[in-house]
Amino acid sequence: MINQIMMGFKKEYWEYHGSFVKLPLILMAGILLLPLLAIISNGSLDIFIYQDLQTSTQQELALSISTVMPSTLMAFFGSFSLLVQFYYLLNCLFDEKRDLSVMFWRSLPVSDLSTVLTKLLTGAVIIPSLFLIAAALLYFCLSVLGAMILFIGYDLSLFGYVFSAQTASSFATNWLGILSNSLWLLPLYSWLMLASIIAKKSPLLWAIVPVIAALLFESILVSWFNWPQHFIYAVLHDYFWPQQSPTLTLDALTNITKHKPINLVSLIVSALLLSATYHLRRRAQ
Repeated sequence: MINQIMMGFKKEYWEYHGSFVKLPLILMAGILLLPLLAIISNGSLDIFIYQDLQTSTQQELALSISTVMPSTLMAFFGSFSLLVQFYYLLNCLFDEKRDLSVMFWRSLPVSDLSTVLTKLLTGAVIIPSLFLIAAALLYFCLSVLGAMILFIGYDLSLFGYVFSAQTASSFATNWLGILSNSLWLLPLYSWLMLASIIAKKSPLLWAIVPVIAALLFESILVSWFNWPQHFIYAVLHDYFWPQQSPTLTLDALTNITKHKPINLVSLIVSALLLSATYHLRRRAQ
């Protein structure tokens, strides 16, 4: 099974490396080139020596390097990661069925179960991990560049903060957040994969139309037939927009069912959706 999953990861890389490998590299290169082009066009480092830096303390600058910059980069790359994840999960099973490559892959000694698990792990864990690695590499480049500018312009040595324990802890916490968010969003990921295998055209519509139709039908029941409450809307709202942050700590990961956004019901629903995806994939012609 492990060898089949590793083979599956290679297959996903061959087919989608442009989305979750080249795109982070392009984002890194684009952001990194901006200050370099500004330095080249200006001919000096003065463009980065803002007036605010003259009144900033070394602690404030260190805080920006070790805290503000990592958070900003991870939020930026995380937003792109979500878009790529949704695109991948919506199309990973649909594309191979549309171009009939599913017949070729099913002729190989790779089970349908390992294929479904591989695609789920790729969309839920591998893609956000790659974007987080890109954010970490970009942070290292930008922070070293910023520390060099401050050293040359103000004789401030902040290189020690580039490799500070606080920065490493921030990236480690966000990687743990990938695992917890994958569990939290597992029902959504499973639903997208089910829409991908069901759809003959436009898996996006298959993913959103049934949900919208259910919400509209429920709204009609509540408005016209005195239905007690909006049950479906309440469940979706409380699960995906909880008042409590879905990010878990390492200790909380050992007892996920006690955390509000993640519960046993959501895991059972995810298992049922993935089971339906697996059985439909077995019947794919």
